[in-house]
Amino acid sequence: MNKDLIKNNLKPLFHLQNAILDQGAGYYGKIEVDETLDTKRYPTGMTFRLSLHDESGKSLIVMDNHRLRTPLSENGFAVRLFGYRGDAQRADQHYDLKRYSGPWELLYDFFKEIDAVLEERKLK
Repeated sequence: MNKDLIKNNLKPLFHLQNAILDQGAGYYGKIEVDETLDTKRYPTGMTFRLSLHDESGKSLIVMDNHRLRTPLSENGFAVRLFGYRGDAQRADQHYDLKRYSGPWELLYDFFKEIDAVLEERKLK
């Protein structure tokens, strides 16, 4: 998969720029997308961050493409996932890296993570 194809596949995320997604009980999801220069660090020319916050505004889940060593591969683009998992808050420096071929897979996993956290907290 080439860089231009991945870049075009990610464009739908711009339609969700600055979206706030009410999840009930004060919890909300947030989607942030910014255009940036095409660089080795951001070869798609965009940065994005999808996050879930509790009623106090604390980030529970963050999925983003910041500070990745290998942001692109033949299989798509990379995303970091860190934050709340299970009963403990993990330190920000520990994260899972996953590759996606398009934004729909990313959004699907984002909402799946949100559902898991809300179910664990008995809010869903």
